[in-house]
Amino acid sequence: ELEEYRAQGKVLRPSLKNSLSEEFDIDMKSHGNGGIEPDQGLGSEDCNPLNMSIEAEMAIEQMKEQHHRDLQHLKQELEDTVSHYEKQLDETKLHCEKEQEDMRKKHADEMHVLEKQITGLKNQISELQGEAAILQEQREKLQSEHNEEKSKLKLCFDEEKANLRELLRQEHEEDVRARLEQVNEKFSKEREELMQNGVWVEEKMRGLVQTLQEEKGELERGFREQLERMAEGHALEKEELLRKHEQDLEEERREMASDYNGRVARAETQFSVATQTLVNKYEETIQNLEGRHQRELRELTEHQREEKSQWEFEKDEIAQEVAEAQEQLKKSLANEKAVSSALTQEKDLLEKNFKEEVNKLTCEREQLEKELRELRNAAEEQEKKLHDVITQLQDDYKQELQVKEECMSVVEENGRLARQKLEKLDSEYKQEKEELNSRLLALESLNKDICMRAESEKAEMSLEISNLQEKIRRLQWERHSFSALQNHYRALEKEYAKAKSKIASFSGVAPLGEDADVLLNLQKVHEQAVKENVRMAAEIIRLA
Repeated sequence: ELEEYRAQGKVLRPSLKNSLSEEFDIDMKSHGNGGIEPDQGLGSEDCNPLNMSIEAEMAIEQMKEQHHRDLQHLKQELEDTVSHYEKQLDETKLHCEKEQEDMRKKHADEMHVLEKQITGLKNQISELQGEAAILQEQREKLQSEHNEEKSKLKLCFDEEKANLRELLRQEHEEDVRARLEQVNEKFSKEREELMQNGVWVEEKMRGLVQTLQEEKGELERGFREQLERMAEGHALEKEELLRKHEQDLEEERREMASDYNGRVARAETQFSVATQTLVNKYEETIQNLEGRHQRELRELTEHQREEKSQWEFEKDEIAQEVAEAQEQLKKSLANEKAVSSALTQEKDLLEKNFKEEVNKLTCEREQLEKELRELRNAAEEQEKKLHDVITQLQDDYKQELQVKEECMSVVEENGRLARQKLEKLDSEYKQEKEELNSRLLALESLNKDICMRAESEKAEMSLEISNLQEKIRRLQWERHSFSALQNHYRALEKEYAKAKSKIASFSGVAPLGEDADVLLNLQKVHEQAVKENVRMAAEIIRLA
């Protein structure tokens, strides 16, 4: 807009100068030609005013002075505005430097606090490592003691087991030699039963070992599940802490960004408002000057038209004055041209200075924004590094804590399992001893019962043998009779087949009376023979 106004001013001034020069030339020509009437060219309304009076010249001088004062006023306002913006820019710089210093102090304080926390965490980690080493030594010591006790208990158990087996074998052999000399078969059976009982004991021991292994597996699975639950809990706590820390950092970053953006937006708004106000004011002043200049030109034109008639009467008198006035006008035009060029140069210089100040302010603003972005990036990078360091320290601390808890739980679990195994082995040893004693008593009573039962069974067997011999004799006789019956049955079967063939040869003819009776008798005999055969076979199977 300033460039357009300058172009309009340059166009307006040459046109005005050209019109004044043309009017002056036309007036000189009219004075040179005496035969032409003075009213020619002066009374027409199409031509511009050529003859300028002293008042018009004074009015032009006043307009120049007013224009110069307005330019000085605008220049002063522009300088005031530039100084105001320079002051505001200095204040903004100071404010930004103060904020940067506060941020540096805050960052240094936070770094100091974090370094203290890191030092504390390192001390805790070293303490935990020392405790873990002590616990590892205790665990190894308990493991060695447990292995020694286990080996001792195993040796004692094997010795007791061997002694009991030897004692049982000796007692059994003595008892068998003393009491069961006459029942060798019974003794062998009892010995087999005892051997089976030994196998049963071994199977039971294997079952107990398998049960112990299953319980151990269940305990290990429970321990692993508990470790997994603890790990999940630690992971959830870790995620919660990280999320909370990230939320706090994000909230602080958003607050700082919003605060900075608000300040930048306010500064930009103030700058744009002040710039727009200055431009509007400058445009309004220019428009006012143009309007006032045009009004003065119109008033001057009207005044010249009113005095035109008077100028015509005074034309001859002031011809010399006009010539002088023309000389003065030339001088004034030259002066005006010089003043106009000076004003134009001054205006260009002011515009250039204004543009330079605006560019300078823009560059400083961009530089401030760049520095702020760099500070923000540096703060974010430092924040990220601190976050990574804190995360790593938290992970190390949690890992060390988890290892310590695992060691403690493993030591406690091993101790508890060792105590349980010792108690269980002791109770099983006592129970096995009681069972063996009770089994020995039961075997003794069983041997007595077996002896008594053997005597009774011997008598019963002799009686049963006699009965069986009698049955065998009867069966032999029945077998003999059964063979005779079988021979008779075969003969009857042959006769029945012959009769059946005869009946088949006489099919369709009613049988005679004797033949019918014979057939019926043969069928009855056949049925009886079949029944007797079935009965004898069942009896033989039962006896066998």
